[in-house]
Amino acid sequence: FINQVSFPKISGINELSLKRIFDSKKNAVILFDDEYKSHYDMFNSVSGKLRQYQVVLMYADRSQSLYYNLMNLVGMSEKKTPGLVIISHNPDPAVFRLKSKETNFIGIGNELRLQDDREVIRSNGIIKFVHDWKYGQLKSEPKSESIHSLSSLVPSLVGHNLMEIALDPQVAVLIEFYSPECKHCQQFENTYTELA
Repeated sequence: FINQVSFPKISGINELSLKRIFDSKKNAVILFDDEYKSHYDMFNSVSGKLRQYQVVLMYADRSQSLYYNLMNLVGMSEKKTPGLVIISHNPDPAVFRLKSKETNFIGIGNELRLQDDREVIRSNGIIKFVHDWKYGQLKSEPKSESIHSLSSLVPSLVGHNLMEIALDPQVAVLIEFYSPECKHCQQFENTYTELA
């Protein structure tokens, strides 16, 4: 029983740890690192303080087989590493990413430098990020493509504009779901634009 429900202090990413998070709907703080365990000690130094927020702590680096799959799932990229993400299940699934404005937190402690050395994630900045998430002071970010339109009358819906366009109570909305590779969808594009 203990092996099934317990987590180590900081878990690497593997099928079992991800299954526990998503199947059990556990909230997780994940540090995506650019090199093997280069920032593990800094993350470990704040792990005791983060436990009070009832989160699973995970560490992901390129040496792990599911690294790129998880990056894609939460909307991370190589350019954003090292980076911090919270996968939340309260009340609905959501992803929160540490932004540069949250990293500019003055204080003493270990720090994690991004590749260009202009921004710094400090250990107390991580604690502040998790605290702000826990108390509803952060806004989740949908994984999303950039906003683009087929025409001025037919906007493409992506994560960034879905709520604004599709859920506007003032307007009736017709949504076409398509795949860019689908030949039938490509043929229907002109008809759909004319209809708009």
